[in-house]
Amino acid sequence: MGVKLIDLSMEVYKGMMTYPNVAKPAIIEMETHAEMARSVGTDQYGVDEITNHCMIVTGDHIGTHMDSWGHVKPDAPRAEGIPIELCYGDGVVLDLTHKAAGDEISVSDLEEAVGRKRQELGGHLTREALLEAVTEGALLRLRPKVMTVSTVVASLLPIMWSHSTGAEVMKPLATPVLGGMVSSLAHVLLVTPVIFYWLRERELYRNTEREAIGTDLTLQGPPTHAAADAHSVPTPERRNN
Repeated sequence: MGVKLIDLSMEVYKGMMTYPNVAKPAIIEMETHAEMARSVGTDQYGVDEITNHCMIVTGDHIGTHMDSWGHVKPDAPRAEGIPIELCYGDGVVLDLTHKAAGDEISVSDLEEAVGRKRQELGGHLTREALLEAVTEGALLRLRPKVMTVSTVVASLLPIMWSHSTGAEVMKPLATPVLGGMVSSLAHVLLVTPVIFYWLRERELYRNTEREAIGTDLTLQGPPTHAAADAHSVPTPERRNN
């Protein structure tokens, strides 16, 4: 199956919708097509218009964007520090075009859309596909989770080794944070994927059994009158017993 790339970016233009209290982008034409031609000198050769010259001033919360760590921590990397591999990935396009602009998208809407997409894809989720999806999801969380835990642990370790004034107060506060960060690493990358796979596998097994029973009943057809009488009306031998 081929890969289809879907661009989620939004067009940036004057008056576009932005987050509340965020300044809208400013797009200013510095030189028109004709002015640019005169500035460069192409008008002397009969080329009266070339590309125009615009200046664009925009904030980091305009259109489709990713909030960098530097947004909340002054000395952290900004958008250019976001690894490119975190900016793309596998996905599923859900059809919600029946919703009007401004309508709330509920959980049931998403579940129905997922059901329609599953039917379009021909099928049913297999155990192999489920395991692959869970494994891939855990790998996607590996790098950001390890980076977060490493940063917090590195910042708290000096407190644990400190013997300066106030260390006896700070150490009991830092200890549960360290333990929580390390345990959360194991929980997010190991425990959660295993539990999720186990629950989904049980659900997949039950759905498979129900479909198999439904298929058997469909192949057998409705019960005949003779079969129904044999099961519902007691025979003389049964009455005597």
